[in-house]
Parts: sequence; C-alpha cells; structure tokens
Amino acid sequence: MLSHWGDVMAEVKADVVLDVSGAVCPQPVLKARNALKKMRPGEVLMVIATDKASKTDIPACVKRTGNELLEVRDEGERIIYLIKKLN
Repeated sequence: MLSHWGDVMAEVKADVVLDVSGAVCPQPVLKARNALKKMRPGEVLMVIATDKASKTDIPACVKRTGNELLEVRDEGERIIYLIKKLN
C-alpha cells in the first residue's frame, strides 16, 4: 500500500486488515473501534468499507479516540482507511 506525503511516496504496511464491505452504519465504525482496542500503539489498521457514511463516521471516530488517520482512498465501490493506533 502506498501513501502520498507531499511529493514523497512512502510505503505504509497494515498490521491488521478489517474488511467491513457490505456492513452499514454503525457497524464499520464499531468494528474499527473494536479492532483498534486490540492493537498496540504504533500499529496500523486498514479498514475496507463500502458504506458511504463511513467517509464521515470513521474519520470522526479516529479523531475522537485520539488515533491518527493516515490515509483515505475512495476507490469507487470501496473506501480504504489507514489508521495508526496512537494510544
């Protein structure tokens, strides 16, 4: 997985992949939050979602829980989130 940082491209490796394709609000956020709770600080969670509501819900959850949203990629049917566990 590649992430763009300005003009520099850095490779970001997901430690955990959570595919919530087909799940609708609030399931993608709840499952992402539960996955983050089980992870160690510094690890990266990749969430694969199809629910368009997740575009606002997941970033809000990440901010509220004190973690870091590294990337959001809209690939048409799928939305890919990379979230770094901070605490």
